[in-house]
Amino acid sequence: MGRSAMHSLLGWVFGLSIALCFQCAHAQGGFPQFTQAEQEWIKAHPIVQFSIHEKYRPYWDSGIYPKLLSKLKDCSGLEFSPKWRSSDEAGIHQIRNGEVSPVIDPNQKLESALLGRLTEPIFWGQDVMIATQSNSASSFNPKIEKAVFFDRGYDFSEPIDQARLLNSPELIIQQLLSGEAHFAVMPLRLAIHLSKQLNLQQIQIRHLGHQPFAYRWLIADQDRIFHSIVQKSLREADPLFMGDLLAIPTLPSNQSQYLANWL
Repeated sequence: MGRSAMHSLLGWVFGLSIALCFQCAHAQGGFPQFTQAEQEWIKAHPIVQFSIHEKYRPYWDSGIYPKLLSKLKDCSGLEFSPKWRSSDEAGIHQIRNGEVSPVIDPNQKLESALLGRLTEPIFWGQDVMIATQSNSASSFNPKIEKAVFFDRGYDFSEPIDQARLLNSPELIIQQLLSGEAHFAVMPLRLAIHLSKQLNLQQIQIRHLGHQPFAYRWLIADQDRIFHSIVQKSLREADPLFMGDLLAIPTLPSNQSQYLANWL
């Protein structure tokens, strides 16, 4: 076989292997069919900076956001870089100065500061109540004075006094342990992570009857192409991986039995 023929054969084999690789990878999730405009946007914006509130640090530490963004990178080729905000005002400053593209889990104040739209649900959460063992036998009523709520930026089923909405998970736990608060309401993932991180054996977790709530991103109108890139990437990602990552978690076994007594 001549040298040119050999080169042609090697090139054909290489091309076939790449095609098969993409086909297999697509079957496992990860290679959406982007339009020309979407491909050009990705090329022009290889790094996407997003705004996320400091109160979500425990979510970051628990791994759910890094793993999710890593999967989106696998699907789109985009690199995601967090830009932490300490307040709504800091978030508005980031938005108006063009420092960020999406805003993770915005509240109404941030929504009104940005001309954009919310994504479809990225994943779902579920509120739970936590209490110390000394207060676990008490009946829970969210209207009682000694209940505090993690401010997750979404409306609760009933109006909550702003003074009882806290951005700091650590402060919530501190108030529970000191007796300043008897009960706290926060997302289940956050409660489980804090319980493990702080080794809080005296903390009990119980489900509430609230419907699950959606975690969404707010994307500016001028980046509407990015919105379609995110949606396509989420749809094409490996369903088994995404199912394991984003499923609402179950309570630890040492608290599940206790939980059954509450239901």
